[in-house]
Amino acid sequence: MGGGGKGGGGSAPQAPDPYESADAQLNANVIAGMITNGMGRNDVNNPYYSVINKSLGDGRWQQNIMLSPEQQALLDQQNALSYNMNAQAGDTLNNLGTGKYEDAVYQNYASRLDPQWATQQSNLENQLANQGITRGSAAWNTSMDQMGRSKNDAYGQARNQSVLTGLQARNQLVNEAMALSGRGAPQTASAPQSSSPSIQAPDIQGAMQNQYNAQMQEWQQGQQNSNNFMNGLFGLGSAAAMAAFSDVRLKRDVRRIGKTESGVPLYEFRYRAGGPLQIGVMAQDVEQITPEAVSEQDGWKCVDYRMVA
Repeated sequence: MGGGGKGGGGSAPQAPDPYESADAQLNANVIAGMITNGMGRNDVNNPYYSVINKSLGDGRWQQNIMLSPEQQALLDQQNALSYNMNAQAGDTLNNLGTGKYEDAVYQNYASRLDPQWATQQSNLENQLANQGITRGSAAWNTSMDQMGRSKNDAYGQARNQSVLTGLQARNQLVNEAMALSGRGAPQTASAPQSSSPSIQAPDIQGAMQNQYNAQMQEWQQGQQNSNNFMNGLFGLGSAAAMAAFSDVRLKRDVRRIGKTESGVPLYEFRYRAGGPLQIGVMAQDVEQITPEAVSEQDGWKCVDYRMVA
């Protein structure tokens, strides 16, 4: 930011460029964010796992988590067990509704019913024959029909029971698979929580604005001092004002406070002979810009302030 004219007659200081200050603030915010981000990433080492953070150099970070050999073995076992349990559960779901389990249970019941009913039929036929009832007669057929209905009822009850037993078997299998799938889980590895303080970016925009305000205030004060000084000199209208002793050799406690519109430096000073603090120019400076305004009296340089602007 430019620091043009510091005193009376100079140009006002240039205001901060909003795009420049915004860009500077953005850069400060990004840098502060990167520092905070880096401070919050702590490496971890414990019996279960290790966490190593690595900067990629462009504001991004890479986090590598490595399990201990024991925990890695547990994870591999868990993955294998989960795979097998999922496959088994999938087979179970695929067989739902196909009657596979029901058929297996029914065949078990039937394997016990078949010899029982075969024996009963043989006994019934022998009984009817001993009673003189011939095969194919009405009495024979009636007895056989009654036994057939009883036999069908027994096999029907076995079919119904097989459906219930098959459903219970499937539910038990699924429950066992779910119970097994939660065992052998490894220690969970996660990034540590950091308690590092947040890094706040400096207020670049505020600092630039404060600098500009201070320069503007200084410039305005210089303008006022210059105007007061020039108005006072030109209002005197006396010969002393027209040709005032302004030789630097006659002054002390000199401090520059600004400049006139033509660029002549303005100073505060005291005369070596004594007196109050005054404001004016140095004849040696005026000679460099407006030499015709400088004259000499008794070897000392004087300045015609009417020619100093």
